[in-house]
Amino acid sequence: MTTTSLKFKRDVWEFFQGFQDKVAVEFGTHKGQTTKILSHLFKKVYTVNNQDNAEAKRLNKDIQNIEYISNFDLYLDKDLPINDNVDVFLIDAGHKYIHVISDINRVTSMNCSKECYIIFDDY
Repeated sequence: MTTTSLKFKRDVWEFFQGFQDKVAVEFGTHKGQTTKILSHLFKKVYTVNNQDNAEAKRLNKDIQNIEYISNFDLYLDKDLPINDNVDVFLIDAGHKYIHVISDINRVTSMNCSKECYIIFDDY
């Protein structure tokens, strides 16, 4: 499997109903399938990928609330260009322990809302 499972997507869909005024950040865009689901749940979705996101952009070409941060290496010491307070982070980029720890540290250094959620695909 090269993307999150249908069960994972369904669980995210069901849990985050009523979050339409919130902001989400996805670490790891891949094909943009989970990004599409997030775009229907949240006011704004930032999705970060270490490549150009071409496949995801094609899949979601008619969706206006997705901002792609392409060619960004999450594992370099560089700030993400996101100034919004973030309500939900979905971590699905690097799949090794060191990457997930780095992702958690990045989340804690960003502007998080008072009640912030972190979704882990790999743990």
